[in-house]
Amino acid sequence: MNEIGATEKRKNGSLPWKSLAVVFVVTLVISGVVIFFVLQSVLQLDANNQYNSVVLENNGGVRDITPPRDLQDFTLTSNSGEPMSLSDFQGKPLLFYFGYTHCPDVCPISLNDMMKVRELLGDQGDDVNYLFISVDGERDTPEILNNFFEMRSVEDVMVGMQGDDEVLARVGSDYGLYYELQEPDANGYYAVDHTANMYLLNPEGQLLSILAYGTEPDLIAERIQKLLDES
Repeated sequence: MNEIGATEKRKNGSLPWKSLAVVFVVTLVISGVVIFFVLQSVLQLDANNQYNSVVLENNGGVRDITPPRDLQDFTLTSNSGEPMSLSDFQGKPLLFYFGYTHCPDVCPISLNDMMKVRELLGDQGDDVNYLFISVDGERDTPEILNNFFEMRSVEDVMVGMQGDDEVLARVGSDYGLYYELQEPDANGYYAVDHTANMYLLNPEGQLLSILAYGTEPDLIAERIQKLLDES
């Protein structure tokens, strides 16, 4: 066999191995990408790029966070007119939601559900903190918040916070918070589209459950009762 024929044979013999190597590498890359996106869909990446918590879907609109998620602390003006921080509520479970006092339906319903939870807890209802955080800080002054609570006879139970856009933008990712002021009408009234979830924090101030709008109060009370029994 001449030299040209020998060289041609060596080239032909090496082609399958090169092809297999390329297929193997491509397969590894694709598998790695798939695994990465599967993990991303299950695990939430925190600010320090370390995997934090798994969100478990449950029946009835309740999403439990396992393990409970650490939250950023923040300070806003309370309905007393004084600064108040999220960390001030530690020591008791905290049930709260974001809303605004001019809300025609969702917020009053959420407030009623929250008070129903308190009623279902009986004597332990006072062992829980209840908080309303306004996403309409311009209109919802401490005075307006107090009037809102007094009209519904919950002034001795509820604590209000006056929202601040800069603060809410910083901490909103902890809750998947969304809100947007709509165009005012001819009378200057405007609505606010906003996230309608409630949130349950444990006594350590960690996010324990996300409760979709319309979750039955008895399901919320069951989780809080379990939390109180474990404390």
